[in-house]
Amino acid sequence: MITIDLPDHMSHCHQLSKDLFCCNQDYEPTRGTHCYFTDDDKPASHLVIRSLQMTKFWQILSNEGALVIVKSRSGDYHVIDTASASIFEVKNSEHSSHVVPKSFFFSMETSEELSELARSGETYVICQFLKDNNQHYRLAGDEKGSICGKTRILPINDLGGVKFCANPVYQAVIHYDKFVEQDDYNKLRWHLQVSYNDDDDAVVYRLEVTEIDSTDQLGINCEPTVIEVYIVANQVLIKYTIFLPREDATLMSEQKV
Repeated sequence: MITIDLPDHMSHCHQLSKDLFCCNQDYEPTRGTHCYFTDDDKPASHLVIRSLQMTKFWQILSNEGALVIVKSRSGDYHVIDTASASIFEVKNSEHSSHVVPKSFFFSMETSEELSELARSGETYVICQFLKDNNQHYRLAGDEKGSICGKTRILPINDLGGVKFCANPVYQAVIHYDKFVEQDDYNKLRWHLQVSYNDDDDAVVYRLEVTEIDSTDQLGINCEPTVIEVYIVANQVLIKYTIFLPREDATLMSEQKV
């Protein structure tokens, strides 16, 4: 466990990894997103991204470090490459105005490709973006030529938080939200939906869990045959391992070669 003395306004700093201790949004007087780095478990540096607000979307890539999604006042999303302190704009204006971004995921374990879960009416679509040489992520079609492909997974309107992941085998979406009941405990309800990509399996698999005395900090990691869900509850990191219906991950292995 790493302990760093932070000012009061950083008390809700989201810890991302060992080297990138945490990131948090600050309002005044230095409005923007602050990220604190460590070296040998000691504070080392402080990165400030002006005028861009911290979101709940971030991902640690094994070869590239932490990538953090931030948002401007106008609603535009950007990707912060914390290793190089570079900022890339996600060009959402290139797709239809009725498509609303809800979550992001680097599905191929590289910063070159970004997947976006977006809501279109009462359905979800997944849009693919590729990084260009001008610090932008631009829309790109999939292998079928579709810009934003439909998914069988549906939105859940009464759960405000959304995280997702996608790979060559399946897509997974978690809806979650914190609430307080009469016993005054903070509770987190989360609902996982999984859909396989092939046309022969139209089933959407579901799991719902309620965690007592929990914050709204939730992370998801998608492996070929399991999904791992991480939740901060009562100052403890809880890990759920969900074993998927299919144990054969041959298709994913073939896609990665």
